[in-house]
Amino acid sequence: MAFLIQDLLNLKVMEHAKFSGSPAWLSKPVTGITVMDAPDIADWLKGGEVILTSLYPIRSHSDQDMKDWVTHLSAKHISALIVKIDKVFAKIPEVITESCENHSIPIITIPIDVAFVDIMYPVMERLFDSKVTELQYFKTVHDQFTALSLADAGMEQIIKTLEKLIGNPITILDRYLHCIASTSQQVAVFHDAQRLQTDQFFSTNFAFYTQSAAFPELSDQQYTQLVVPVNGVNNVKIYLVINEIQHATVPLDFIAIENATIALSLELVKQFAVAEVERKFQNDLIDDLLAQRTDSLESIYERANVIGWDLEGEYTVILFRLCVNTHVESNKKVMFQHNQLQKHYHLLGEIISFHLPGAIVRTKSDVVIVLWKIPIDKGSKRVWLEHVKKTLESIQAHLKPQKEELTLQVGIGSPAFSILDVPTSYKAAQNALELSGTFDQTHFITSFDELGIYRLLYEIDNTEHLQKFIPESLNKLLHYSQSSGNDLVQTLRVFLQCNQNVTKTAKALYIHYKTVAYRIQRIKDIMGIDFESADEVLSVQVGLKIVDLLEVASRNSRR
Repeated sequence: MAFLIQDLLNLKVMEHAKFSGSPAWLSKPVTGITVMDAPDIADWLKGGEVILTSLYPIRSHSDQDMKDWVTHLSAKHISALIVKIDKVFAKIPEVITESCENHSIPIITIPIDVAFVDIMYPVMERLFDSKVTELQYFKTVHDQFTALSLADAGMEQIIKTLEKLIGNPITILDRYLHCIASTSQQVAVFHDAQRLQTDQFFSTNFAFYTQSAAFPELSDQQYTQLVVPVNGVNNVKIYLVINEIQHATVPLDFIAIENATIALSLELVKQFAVAEVERKFQNDLIDDLLAQRTDSLESIYERANVIGWDLEGEYTVILFRLCVNTHVESNKKVMFQHNQLQKHYHLLGEIISFHLPGAIVRTKSDVVIVLWKIPIDKGSKRVWLEHVKKTLESIQAHLKPQKEELTLQVGIGSPAFSILDVPTSYKAAQNALELSGTFDQTHFITSFDELGIYRLLYEIDNTEHLQKFIPESLNKLLHYSQSSGNDLVQTLRVFLQCNQNVTKTAKALYIHYKTVAYRIQRIKDIMGIDFESADEVLSVQVGLKIVDLLEVASRNSRR
């Protein structure tokens, strides 16, 4: 047990001593005791000592010198001053009492006939006994937590052991301050947490802070929490929270807390190492599946069984991509692409895993790949596709408030009726993703099965052959737009999407009705198109889709 100021005052030799200071200071721990034989005593202190003095070394100090002397003692965090009166001063100088009060240093006065050695011997004996007790307790606690780490007991067993040792419920929070483990449901949820600006009298080998919080399960009563940040590798952090429900944390508790903190830190490192190995194994398996680098169906199932994946049934591949919004300034786009986009992809992966706990997820630098198992009860195309889209909209809604600068694009592949069909679904998802938002700016989800004529055009790999199907009238407009810089092609595209309705086109393009009418007339003049001819309009529509595909192919070739 720690030796406190209160324990010092309870010694027989201190029966006539007088304590001056806040009652809270009685809880200050005492780590040593020494006699002041020179004014520069502060230079030789380590902290936590009690200073015995008659004030003789500073008898000739000015008031300012005395204030500076107390300030230096405070900087060394002494626990108390024991002053023998009537030897040098009839009473302690007022400047010293005031300075000690300001620096939270208690003053204990003793009669002139009490020898310093009569105080030092019993204090040193108690300190020695206390240190032996602490060492014995440290060994016992250290052995317990070491055994838990070696047995791979996990975080929950670590905090259960800590609760038994210190008698207060324990909570573990993740980096977002969400509860991930708790020894009591009463403290799993709290609110109105505010840091406390109180003095701490405990010297520890770990960082911590205290805060006040209200617990709904305890009638919203306020309690103090001791919060210890626990760091792992790769910026992984959790918070160990000691909820002082039963009693305040005492010095001996910090030995148990320190050992629990070390055990939790080791657990984080171990979890990270295991997760890295599993992630590498999983990513290799997904990459081999998508690239058709598989020896046999049996080998696929054997590798999947190692990591607990169930590859039976139907799957579809879904690709997620983040794009910087067009309204973001160009210099900020560069910042996103180089500094922040990877963090956003990591966040996206966490959101996907939250909404799809059973999905197989692979995060790459510029895309998140998801192998989504189609539920048996949603086997029909229309039903499962609606179910997928509804979930994707929830994912987008979860992401959007946090990252307004980004747009989420999603490509849904075709169903894979066996695991060997996954590469085909992956290719379809890539095609859908490349066209996401190209032909319909109002939707961020593109399903390959809903691409219509695009699916037929995708079957033609020869881009030169595709170009032959672009009508001459559309080529004229393309060449004109390239040379003049006027985006009449986009106006034509939206005009046809709006069933040649000028008013709807103006609304879609956010321009005036007369501007659209003028552009349509210019398009007619350049192309010579007859918008009344269904065959001619269809030919131009197909040509625009070919232009889309050629643009996608060009982007892919530049990557």
